Amino acid sequence: MAQKRAEAEMLEETIRQYHERRKHQTAEEAGVAQEQTSEEIIKSAMEQALRILREMNTDRESFRKVGLTFEERHVMIF
Repeated sequence: MAQKRAEAEMLEETIRQYHERRKHQTAEEAGVAQEQTSEEIIKSAMEQALRILREMNTDRESFRKVGLTFEERHVMIF
């Protein structure tokens, strides 16, 4: 929960900084900045997705060690 809040705050700050920079740029500079920002967002999203997949695989292996499937473990949580 705290991690999600921190990620949301980080995203909000990134957006705020983007808009602040945008106020002081020419159209060409803004286009370049927008492209760079898009690339950074995509890269960050991919890294987060890979991190989540790694964590899920780690969890899956730990569940198997105690004789549970991934799905059974998540049913128990809810």
